Amino acid sequence: MIGRCRLNMKKIFIFVLISLTSIMTVINIYNAVANNIVINWMSLTSLAPVIIAMYSEFDWIYVTWNKLRSWAKNNTVAFSSSFFVYTDEQKSYAELQQRVSNAMKTCKFTFQQGVSREITSNYYKTGLKTCNGLNFYLSISIDPCEELNVINVKLDYQISSRTVKNSWSDFKKFRDEFINGLATQKKRYNIVIDMKETGLNPFYRLTLKPIKAKHLDDVCLKFNENGLNVEITKNRIAASAQDPDLIDKIIKQYIPLTSVY
Repeated sequence: MIGRCRLNMKKIFIFVLISLTSIMTVINIYNAVANNIVINWMSLTSLAPVIIAMYSEFDWIYVTWNKLRSWAKNNTVAFSSSFFVYTDEQKSYAELQQRVSNAMKTCKFTFQQGVSREITSNYYKTGLKTCNGLNFYLSISIDPCEELNVINVKLDYQISSRTVKNSWSDFKKFRDEFINGLATQKKRYNIVIDMKETGLNPFYRLTLKPIKAKHLDDVCLKFNENGLNVEITKNRIAASAQDPDLIDKIIKQYIPLTSVY
């Protein structure tokens, strides 16, 4: 508690210093313009440490800046979303195929041309396409247990970081139609955002001391927040929950341009 108070006091002190410096700089520029005095623009370089301090100390600036960078760069990420349905009903391949067809109509998905389908007694995989021309893969597997059958439906995308939110929205529409009328005992939802190809990291201000960055091969953080299980590694973030609304936090808040120091 004492440590937290000291940290808050430090932030307040830094904020006051930054505010005073910024205000005095603005006043000096205003006075120079009002009195027709030649402005020494080199003096504005004194704002550089102020801006750096603000970026380092205040989370909202850090988050906003990195989200803007992410939006501008629009890097490619591998996005996987899946749901597990536990049911005591026996479902044939034909019944599951009908559910897929109904969900495709609702989401306006079509089959990819030239992509073969993999079909076995307990596995199905095919290529689909959105109405906007985005290609992705759908796979369904059935794992019969002693009391319940586990149906795993997975959608795999290779998309830009800006498209993750829309793809997650399509996934939820597909899920709603697929499980409509299906007696389920339990459900679970998973997502994985993989940024390995671009080398980006989902870490938010992670500082590891005294380990040097060049000696850091891998790192893994796992935590649970009100039923949301999250695992973050160097270029990957995964989340799992029984309520898909909890995963919305990850979709909206992950920052794919922070660094591991």
